[in-house]
Amino acid sequence: MLLVDDAGWGSLIGGVIIGVYNDRNGSFTAEEIPVSFFQPPEYRRRSYLNAAADIALKLITAQQPARATPICICTGFVLNTAAEQLRAAGYDVTRGKITGPLQDKIETFFVDNLRQKYGFITNLQDATTLSKKGLFWFAQLTWLKNGNPYKIKKPVPSRAAQCKTGWPSFNPWAQNLYPVAKKLSAARTQSSPSNQWYNYD
Repeated sequence: MLLVDDAGWGSLIGGVIIGVYNDRNGSFTAEEIPVSFFQPPEYRRRSYLNAAADIALKLITAQQPARATPICICTGFVLNTAAEQLRAAGYDVTRGKITGPLQDKIETFFVDNLRQKYGFITNLQDATTLSKKGLFWFAQLTWLKNGNPYKIKKPVPSRAAQCKTGWPSFNPWAQNLYPVAKKLSAARTQSSPSNQWYNYD
């Protein structure tokens, strides 16, 4: 079976990682959807859906699977088009929750990519544990502003250029001191509970 997962969808910094794992031979490959797909104007066009599909198909094709090889794709929104296109190509595709080796490998790849490509240093637990997402978010804002977001209002332009600026919530967080941004976020959450920090539209 081939397993397909994503990582970094909720990360302020960088694009989104697409990874493929072959559970027969243990091979793992991954590639990042460039952050530009999560910036204006591409983000609103949802161009990242086709980009994710292109990457998934490329990584799967490299495995040279038979059409009958089962492929399980995680249920994340970013891989919806990939699942549709792979089914249309004749692959045996199911959607499900990804755990085990692929989840471990893609999360490690995600954290390493943040460090190597963007210079943002975090650990695997902070970046991937649900209960620590607030700490992870604060650390990213600290990186974005190159200092304490309670004291620094504006982002560093070169770092903002490496973020998902297409999120409607980006500017409120990036252009305000932390207490103000937090209030704006809370008001946004009350009006749309599913969008605490970022928005899919």
